[in-house]
Amino acid sequence: LVATGSLNRMLQATETEWQRKHFQECIEMLERASRLAPSNTGILLRLGRFQGLRYNFAAAERCFEQALRLAPRKTEMLTAIADHCQNFSNAAIAECYLRRTLEMPDLTPQACIKLAELYERHRRLPEAAQLVERALALNPGFPAALLVHARAERLAGRWEAAEQVLRSFITKPIPDPWIHAQAWYELATILDRREKFDDAMTAFLNAKNLLRPQTPG
Repeated sequence: LVATGSLNRMLQATETEWQRKHFQECIEMLERASRLAPSNTGILLRLGRFQGLRYNFAAAERCFEQALRLAPRKTEMLTAIADHCQNFSNAAIAECYLRRTLEMPDLTPQACIKLAELYERHRRLPEAAQLVERALALNPGFPAALLVHARAERLAGRWEAAEQVLRSFITKPIPDPWIHAQAWYELATILDRREKFDDAMTAFLNAKNLLRPQTPG
């Protein structure tokens, strides 16, 4: 066992080494930390991410698979792994982990939409649309799914349909301010394209206000 304070200092040191571009030293420190706390999935995820960023994808996947074996909630861990793969030069790794979530009994709409967004970025729009439908079947009002659906309508040139999708949820409470802001930005883009310039500016300001840091009282 290792004291929490010592482990935290070790992890902070790895971030410093990474920022200094001492990549191998950083990885070796994380490997030591993982040996000291072998059940710590956070360390395994971080080590896997750094290995992947250094193009050692086999080592990254070994770390991720070990974290997955330890995790009690498999879908949650698979999506966390995919998040850590986002900046890898090999996009297929993130896709592979997200596809595995589709077979999980505890599949979440969030997992569906993460994969849908990946497909959207690679212009695999029919596959993205299928995942949006699956997410909405799990949660009919899921804002992230409706946002992806609206973007798909816009990309297909169906501007009015895209606006209708956004207006169906955009004024309702949305726990995630980032998703809420992106919905307003999307609406602003559509309204601008439809030459509703005053409404577009209002939507843009709503988005900006949602992302503005809260002023301490």
